[in-house]
Amino acid sequence: MKPIRFALSLVGSVLLVMGYFASQIAYFQGDPSGYAAKVDQPPVRLLASLFFICALAFAIVPDREGDSS
Repeated sequence: MKPIRFALSLVGSVLLVMGYFASQIAYFQGDPSGYAAKVDQPPVRLLASLFFICALAFAIVPDREGDSS
């Protein structure tokens, strides 16, 4: 379970950094509203919601590392 949680946090961190970098590029190119319109699409919202639900599920499920069963 620990490697899956680590991978989830790594993927989340990479996505946050890439999204921030892309928004900064759009801002300095003078098209922040175009970037916002591209990101505010139903597939992107769906993927973000699924990622959030998975992260929430892994936060709720206890780690069984110390369990002997």
